[in-house]
Amino acid sequence: MTLRYYTIVRIYVDDVLDETVTNGERWAYKGGISEVDFERYGRSFFTKWLGDGKWICSTTPPSAPLLGKEGKSGAGQVGFLSWLHNFSSTITKVKLKVIGLYANGEEEVVYPIAEMEVSPMGVYAVPVGGASVVSPSPTTPGPSLGRRGVGVEMPGVAALPDDGVKLEPFDTLRGALVSYRCWLIDSNGDRVSEVATVVYDQVYRRNLQQVVYMNSLGVPEVLVATGQNSVGMEFSRTEGESFRGFGYEANLTERRVDVVEGIRKYVLRLSLGRLSQMRHLLDVGFAKEMWLLQNDQWLAMVNVGKAMPIHDDANDWAGVAIELEAGYKETAYSELPVPEATEDRPTAWRPLSVVCDTDSRGRYYGMLKVLTVERYYTDTNEPVRPAEVLKNKPGPNFFPLTPSAACAVGNTPFLQDVAVSREGTFFNATCGTGLIGGKATITIPIGSWGSFIDLEDTYAKARAEIDILDTQAYANANGPCNSVGVYNPGVYGSVDFPTGRWWLRAGDFSGSSEPSGIVAEDVGSGYVPGCMWFQLPDYQANQTDVRYGATRLNGHYPVLASGRDYFFIPYYKAGKTLRFFRNGLLVGSTVIVGPYPSIVFPAEPAGGERWYVDAV
Repeated sequence: MTLRYYTIVRIYVDDVLDETVTNGERWAYKGGISEVDFERYGRSFFTKWLGDGKWICSTTPPSAPLLGKEGKSGAGQVGFLSWLHNFSSTITKVKLKVIGLYANGEEEVVYPIAEMEVSPMGVYAVPVGGASVVSPSPTTPGPSLGRRGVGVEMPGVAALPDDGVKLEPFDTLRGALVSYRCWLIDSNGDRVSEVATVVYDQVYRRNLQQVVYMNSLGVPEVLVATGQNSVGMEFSRTEGESFRGFGYEANLTERRVDVVEGIRKYVLRLSLGRLSQMRHLLDVGFAKEMWLLQNDQWLAMVNVGKAMPIHDDANDWAGVAIELEAGYKETAYSELPVPEATEDRPTAWRPLSVVCDTDSRGRYYGMLKVLTVERYYTDTNEPVRPAEVLKNKPGPNFFPLTPSAACAVGNTPFLQDVAVSREGTFFNATCGTGLIGGKATITIPIGSWGSFIDLEDTYAKARAEIDILDTQAYANANGPCNSVGVYNPGVYGSVDFPTGRWWLRAGDFSGSSEPSGIVAEDVGSGYVPGCMWFQLPDYQANQTDVRYGATRLNGHYPVLASGRDYFFIPYYKAGKTLRFFRNGLLVGSTVIVGPYPSIVFPAEPAGGERWYVDAV
């Protein structure tokens, strides 16, 4: 249901590759909402809808509760709570908590399933109907919608409980169960999903049909039809002709039926209700997969209905009919009695496909994971025929992770083999008096990330982690506190300057008739007034900027747009070495050549930085 991906942007100029940008990882969800809602929500659907307390993967309104009371003897109601794990990677295990309400007003808390491991961005469907929560039932779909008849897997959706796992079912001897509420909790007991409320119908339903369908978001939902339902058979025949001679005898025919096929047709009628409350049934019309419970078997169905009422000004009350066809064709008729049980050969389950498990950073960590299991005969060690293959899910035949030398970290296909580092964008703001906070260098060590795609994917993850770590808190904890060094606190130490500007103090460049200074690069118009600052007052081109002292550059200046440079012009200092200090640290130096060169700053001055320039 979910897929992790990243994108690579290649920019071509005149058919020549100019730049390649690898964007960070994102997640895709295999599901859909209406075009109108998509225009309104877009990607924010996962925060404005699912993130706003609506953690169930369903668009069904809360006013459509599940029927919990069985209408036919031995037929328990089914239902699902679906959950997208998209808000905290620290949650690794969940279990279902159910609070039941008895007719006498008492409540009871039960935990019908064992604590289960979950993965971030996984989608999980938990059976929460009466057949799953109250007591074990042969009609409970479980993780694969039943293993009898037409066994159906829900592709891409992981179901938590296995068939028959009922750790603490309700004690129905205490009285009639009126309703129950259920939700998923983490290992700390905190709720992580929406609360699903199941209300029992106390009315006997003579007619009851249950349909499980995959909704537009790709998770199972339940439809219960309590009206008068009908079943029929539609036949199709393939005919041929054969020559019988010229006698035209009455007991002979030239028409011959070669193939006869039948398709069962079902019409399920819902109870009379308001159209405005049944509009969510449109999701049934869009469903691509559905199953009907018939004689303790879940049969694959195809919705062939072509119309469904939505609104009627004359009458808001109506009954809705769902037209289905069996997903298979029949070619013969028989109704044989159930055969007597025969002695089975002893069988067991064993691993079929295995992979090395990975941690949250895409690396092997020494554990082997079983993906699928197969049933085999223990007396001959041969697989059962026809083959029975299942996903390795927690339950009686579950195979846990096992240590394996082949899954060592070093065997990860694309393991980070070079450290990735860059300077952060925040300054240490916790330095004491007389010290200047510097930027922290963020380093992702070798072996921190892995991938199955390629090394570029590995390093994209490392760069993304640097972006995440680049915070003020990280700079406060890891950034250096530099000594004032070449700065003179008596000149500028007590001076504050506006946010978004930077401070420059220059050394003694006196002794020349021309002033030294700085020039800011302007786009397309050369050096204009407002972009030049020099050490003598009569040469000051930008009188609006605050300066401290007339014979030296000592003030704060604007930060240029990204990609624009500041130039320092040291007049009559040829042969000297021009040095640039940023926050007390030497960041660049160059030998001055010529009487008035324009020397570009070794880095773009950023807001809050203090620079010092001198010539030695």
